[in-house]
Formats: sequence, C-alpha cells, structure tokens
Amino acid sequence: SGASSVHVFFVENSEKEKSRFVEEMLWEKQKKEKQPEASGYIRSASYKIDLSAPTVKPIAKTSRTLEALARMEISASQLDSYLKCPLQFYYAHVLQLSEREELVDTLERADIGTLVHLILNEYFRPYLNQPLPRELDGDRLVQTVDQVFRTRLAGAISGNFLLMKEQITLHLLEFLENYQQPVVRRLAEEGLPLVINQLEKKIQLPYKVKGRTFRLKGKLDRVEKRGSNLCLLDYKTSASEKYQEIKFHRLELENRASWLEAIGSLQLPFYQLLAEGEFQTPAEDIYPALLILGRNSISIDIEFSPLAGKKRRNQTDSDQFVYPLGESQFSRETRKENFFLAKEIIDRLLLEIIDPDKPFTPDGLETDRCDRCIFVDFCGR
Repeated sequence: SGASSVHVFFVENSEKEKSRFVEEMLWEKQKKEKQPEASGYIRSASYKIDLSAPTVKPIAKTSRTLEALARMEISASQLDSYLKCPLQFYYAHVLQLSEREELVDTLERADIGTLVHLILNEYFRPYLNQPLPRELDGDRLVQTVDQVFRTRLAGAISGNFLLMKEQITLHLLEFLENYQQPVVRRLAEEGLPLVINQLEKKIQLPYKVKGRTFRLKGKLDRVEKRGSNLCLLDYKTSASEKYQEIKFHRLELENRASWLEAIGSLQLPFYQLLAEGEFQTPAEDIYPALLILGRNSISIDIEFSPLAGKKRRNQTDSDQFVYPLGESQFSRETRKENFFLAKEIIDRLLLEIIDPDKPFTPDGLETDRCDRCIFVDFCGR
C-alpha cells in the first residue's frame, strides 16, 4: 500500500491471457492518463531454461578413499556393482549410502527372497551330510513355511501376507516335487548319491592378485556333492536368469567395454574362488549353478549354470540335463575355460578398484542402469 512503484508480471500467449485483475489495473491507468492503448505500459520479458542434464564427472580416489578400499571386504554383489557402474559402487560401498527403510504392509521382492532362503535353509538342515532321500517330506515343508512366517512376520496378518504365504508354500512344494526329487532320482539311477554338505556357508578369503591381497567374502546358499562332484547352488527368486548370465561369445578380455555388455553377474565364479580353499577342490572343478525359483513352472530346467551357457528350451523330462550326467568332455572343458576367463576379469576388476589412477566413472550412463539406481539424483540425471 505504501509502494511508489509496482511491477506486475503475467503470461500472455496462445494458451494463456491476462487475468481480470491485470486488465482492470491497465484500464484504470489508461483512464487516469487518458491513453487509448495499454501497450505503452507493457514490456515483454523472456528467459531461457536449460533442461539438459549436467555432465556427470568421475570422482577421483583420494588417499583416504584408497585406505578405505584397502580395508574393505569385497563381496560378489559389490564386485558386480563396480562392474556396472564404479560411481554407484563409490556411493553404495565406499560412502555406504542407502535408502531409508520404511514400514510397508506388502512384501518387497528382497523380502520374499529372504523368506524363501530361510525356509529352504531350515527345511534341508536335517538332511545335512547324508544322502538326500528320493521322497521328501512335503508336510514338514508346510510346517517350516508357517514357522518362518510366524517368526519373521509376527503380527503381520493382512490379506497380502497371507496370500503371499500361500503362494510361497505351493511354489516350494512344486520345487520339491518337480525339481528336487527328480534330480535325486536321476542321480540315484546312476549310483550317485546327492549329499548336502553346507547351508548358508559364510566364507572369508585372503585372495592374492599380482602381489596385492584382497579380502573376499560371501555366503554360499548350498554346497552339495553329487557323487564325487562338488556343486555350489544359489537360490534366486527371480523368474529369469537374464541378469545372471554371461554372454561369453560377446566377451573380449582386452575390450573393457564388452564386459559391461556381456556380463550379467560374476557371482558364481566369485563363489568358486571362495570355495576352492574351503573345500580343497580346484575352483575350475567346482560346478556352480543357480536355481531360478521364480519361474511359473518348476522343473529340472530351473538349474542354470552361467559357465555352461543356456539350456535348450522345450526339452522333455528325459533329456533335461542333470549335472554331472550327460556332460561331455567338450562341455566340461568349455565350462572350465569360461571360468578362467571370468577369473581373469575378477582379478582385473579388483586391481582396478584400488588403482589410484582409475577414478570412479559413471559407466551406468552407457546402459539403462540409471533408471534403477537410487543415487540418480546425485548425478543430476
């Protein structure tokens, strides 16, 4: 009310026009100053908005960062994180930033995976260090599911939780009937007992690469012997092996860019290195496989080894591959060669992580990884 000069801003274009308030102000001023046109009171103003994303700059390794890296215990998931985007690795595992956890009334995918791991761990524990029987107790599995849900989700009685419990129960019963029992029977027919030796086995390993020692760690879901053959099995509640496979036909050791495109995960070769010393078996002789539990239909075919490559689709029950049955000498040698290639990449990545001249680069920009990254705001994307 006491201002001697006032500026009024408004937008006028093909979609917007002056408000009634502005029109009245202009009309009053025109009448007062006897001006037939209002254009003399209006001055145009324009501005530009740059909506382009800023360039994401690599982060150099300081002396403190290098000290932290030297002390770090490195897991398979951390190595995968570094491979996909060194900058994401820096935020998540060097700075140890994470999303704030919030209470929800639905089960997230990670929660489901944790529950399934707990259930299978509890169920198979009584069978440790003895041949797995051809007929497995489905009733005890149902009881185990109920026990784990009551222990882990006490007080959660919503419809969502009860429905998820029922779905997990039915799916794991199908796992026993259509995967586990057929595998045991197929091996038994050839005189090979299946013996589970370890469940949820935690391993720490001092691992040397070119004079540098790295502290590797991991947890093996299941270690078993099929006859004399040592196997590592890792449970996955996803529906596909897409993010775990390694496309060896596209992988070039000396082409660093090809690693990002060809490698879904180095988890199982990494676990072979952990298991080598623990079980006194050369890493290349250990058979690693994933059990893809999220498939709509469960069969022997859910067992997938990234080093052996994809299985043929639409196989009948009689020609589905059960390791070590049916593995040719050529397939065995190919699997071992693939392991040594993966091992060399693991070694190079470990050395790259501690290399002071290698900054943490935003390699995720080259893929669609930024869409799923929780640190995307830090990069200004």
